Amino acid sequence: MMSASLTIKNSLIYIKNEDYDPEQEQAEFLSFPIDQAMQLTHFTVLDDEDQIEAVKWINLATNPTETAPFIGFEFEEPNSYALFQQNIEKMIQVDEEGLQHPESREGNLKEMQSKLNATSQKTSYSKINIKQVQPAVENAEEEKEIGKILDFKRAVIEHLRNLFTPDQIIYTSPGDLYFHDPNKELPVLMERGIGFLIVKHGPFQYTVDLVKDGEVIMRNLLTKNLSHHIDVNAHSVSWIEVLDVNLTRYWTMILLDDMTHLEELFLVAQFESSRQISVDTDLTQEDKAWIKGEESSEVENTESSEGESEKVEIEYADEIKMEEDTSEDILDSATSYCNPWVFTAKQNKIGLYRLDEDNLHLSQNIPIVSTYEDGFNASRILPYKQDSRLLMLSQKDPSIIYNMDLNRGEIVEQYNVKGNASIADIAPHQKLSPMTVDNLFYALSKNGLFTIDPRVSGHDKSVESKIYSSRPNLTCMASTEQGYVAAGSATGEIRMYKQVGQNSKTNMPGFGDPITSIDITKDGSWILATTDTYLIAIPANSHGENGFVKPLGKHKRKPRKLALKPADIAKFNLTDIKFTPARFNLGENSKENAIITSTGNYVVIWSFSAIKKGRLESYKIKPLTESVIKNEFKFNEENAWITHPNSLHYQKNHFKFHE
Repeated sequence: MMSASLTIKNSLIYIKNEDYDPEQEQAEFLSFPIDQAMQLTHFTVLDDEDQIEAVKWINLATNPTETAPFIGFEFEEPNSYALFQQNIEKMIQVDEEGLQHPESREGNLKEMQSKLNATSQKTSYSKINIKQVQPAVENAEEEKEIGKILDFKRAVIEHLRNLFTPDQIIYTSPGDLYFHDPNKELPVLMERGIGFLIVKHGPFQYTVDLVKDGEVIMRNLLTKNLSHHIDVNAHSVSWIEVLDVNLTRYWTMILLDDMTHLEELFLVAQFESSRQISVDTDLTQEDKAWIKGEESSEVENTESSEGESEKVEIEYADEIKMEEDTSEDILDSATSYCNPWVFTAKQNKIGLYRLDEDNLHLSQNIPIVSTYEDGFNASRILPYKQDSRLLMLSQKDPSIIYNMDLNRGEIVEQYNVKGNASIADIAPHQKLSPMTVDNLFYALSKNGLFTIDPRVSGHDKSVESKIYSSRPNLTCMASTEQGYVAAGSATGEIRMYKQVGQNSKTNMPGFGDPITSIDITKDGSWILATTDTYLIAIPANSHGENGFVKPLGKHKRKPRKLALKPADIAKFNLTDIKFTPARFNLGENSKENAIITSTGNYVVIWSFSAIKKGRLESYKIKPLTESVIKNEFKFNEENAWITHPNSLHYQKNHFKFHE
């Protein structure tokens, strides 16, 4: 570092050393040719509360093995930089710092690579000061030690040998660390030339470590709770560091090494952390490939290329909200396929909400007449027989399915399954059965699936069943218009059945986290699974076959893992993500093109059309004033019912499809 002044003259940048001392064998002047190849970049440095404008460029005038390949200059006055910018932009373009794409430095990659021993004050574990900014270059002596990426990796292993063995470090890359300050438009460069590592500490325990000076300066457990985003094209990995319940930091690193398999490493680590089993030794080759997002070369892409350039915009219109009914909490809700109604389960009653033009109102509260002296609370409701009945579950007796006649307000029948098993979920016999008088429906316990027919005699109404002795811990189910069934589990596995009573045709391993809800497109071509922190969209067709009908085996298509971007998590301060059951939009004669879910008091709608084409970030978030417990699209519409703990509102949406 030296005190200096800068002048532009004759297509050269002249820097005068104001500390020039001839006895120290110093240069009084340095000159640098102005050329687009110098990659002149503007950035800011934070010094206490002051923001200092600065520039840096590649030294095209010297041999990088002898002197610094990068030169940096800080302007003491903002006006000085403004004058510099006016003059320099007449000759070349000045890039804003932002997140530099590594290709902008590709020409110098062989000559300059960040090294482990960066010149900076040591930072305590996981306590990077957000005001600490390191210059690109400290002095020429240290730049002499810069090597290639391989040298960097060797240096990492050498300097961290007191912490890790070489086989513990499963990924390492040099890179630059940026902090996303919510009060600034551009990210702030925090550290240059530090190490980004994925470390395996023991069975099923991984961390993401940032290292400098032989020390770990930040560590994040690589579990399902680490929200991250990897952009291979931009050579970037972003994540959210959770410091406290209401305090997070948003970071990005630009990595110089190959990132082709980085997402795969994240998925494997998060799966093993959740399931506590090894992907390599405890899973089949097919399941291993599915988790890693690999597809057999024989798998054919059944998605049509038609409309490949199609883009989808989601617009939220003003919501229609009813008056709050604070008398009773809403425990569950279900939309009608036959009428503009929503049923809600409350204490000792069923609330019927109606939409008349633009007026949403509580039409009536139907008291539940039961034999229970202390009342009846439904934890799960399902419209049945053209809205004349409701099928209900209750925590009061989980082994019973209750049939309520809505016209009489009475529980008229009660059903059990084999062994009086506790019921975890119920689903219509076919996707659109609630619009018909179909008697059959499905029930699910932790260890089995059942087809229920109320017309058979006795309390056990199951006419078909598949009961497991292995205890798969099933949690949820859904059906298609053909009557195929998908069931999720607490281990993350998803089973696909052509018919209840038979073995599943295809099993998907999931990503290791409990499936809390499941939905299927009408035609059975896609499955949508919900976990607390992400969704999974799974293609069910491959190689001309459907996984409900025939085992897909090695022809399983890779899943789409849908998660909120770290940028949005930071923007909305989403420190505790817990998605409500995700649902496709549904219509009698239309195809699904959207997915709705919520977390806290935020509604999220994904474009399913974009997801099928691999654009997983095509979603929009809408903040609401209160938390959401359930959301479903209104039948045959793009609009949605949003259920809150004490109220309901009707959210108008509009999807735009264009080239």
